[in-house]
Amino acid sequence: MSEEGRGAVVTSVIGCGHFGLTVSDVERTRDFFIEVLGFEAGAEVSLDAEFSSAVTGVAGAQIDACFVQGHGIAVELLSYRAPDDRGRLGGRSCDVGSAHLAFYVVSIEDVLDRARPYGWSAGGVPTEITVGPRAGGRACYAVNHDGITLEFVELPAA
Repeated sequence: MSEEGRGAVVTSVIGCGHFGLTVSDVERTRDFFIEVLGFEAGAEVSLDAEFSSAVTGVAGAQIDACFVQGHGIAVELLSYRAPDDRGRLGGRSCDVGSAHLAFYVVSIEDVLDRARPYGWSAGGVPTEITVGPRAGGRACYAVNHDGITLEFVELPAA
């Protein structure tokens, strides 16, 4: 859109509800968020095919969902019971459509050590941030057995 076509943005968005992640093991992932990242357990629901299919557009979808909340965000962990022809994403963080969620942490190494028993490993190495508002801090991606990527960021010293 051209500059002269830009005016005041009109939106009906009133807030952010949650960030959803499809996982193979809801309990293991929930425990990771609670025991490693300090989230609190929230609602757990089973969603029937009629509702799940209508919302997602996936025919025959049946979903078990569990929420965890903390640090200003709610995360919905989804495990599909159906359909049977579910696949698995296997891309890299540079592939279009890839997403990650970033968390500020005190120590990247500490979080990675505590995350390993839950199937998480470093995607790279903790590296100093040299540009932008977090310059002087450090960052590192972590990936789990489902291919979900989280970023852990140590903020620069004040």
